[in-house]
Amino acid sequence: MEQLDDLNGPAGRWGPPRPVEERLVAALEALAARDRLLAERARRLASLEDVADRLAAASARLDTLSEDLAALRRARRADLAERDRRIAELEALLAGAGQDARIPDDLKRIKGIGPVIEGLLHQAGITSFQQIANLSAEEGQRVGDLLDRFRGRLERDGWIEQAAELAGRHHALPTD
Repeated sequence: MEQLDDLNGPAGRWGPPRPVEERLVAALEALAARDRLLAERARRLASLEDVADRLAAASARLDTLSEDLAALRRARRADLAERDRRIAELEALLAGAGQDARIPDDLKRIKGIGPVIEGLLHQAGITSFQQIANLSAEEGQRVGDLLDRFRGRLERDGWIEQAAELAGRHHALPTD
């Protein structure tokens, strides 16, 4: 207690003497203020940590979405490449089908076939050199019957042989 009495003693370099109780109350108020400040800082820190956690989760989600997008882009490029390959394949098939499938051959290039006979052949569904070259004897007879007044031209002018030659030339690939 002597030490406490010394604190309450005459005025010294610390100012006028104050009772110990006043000093303790002041110290407790200062500690309470500091506790409030620390509590507020702890709340702010917790809030910032929560924001950091949400940002980390959002960043992870963005990474996942970015990977998904990259996978979708790769799949789309593969799909487009497959589509382009398929288009090229179909174009090759169309080209391989030749003009028989789309544009009729100029049957007038065969000796003995003029515009009238060509029209009659087209009406019968014969539009290519290959079709004429592939005619059997029986089919040749039917074509002759179809041609009526031009009957006999098929054999006499050698249409099948001429058509075979023209079909061979027609379907041969050009050389450079």
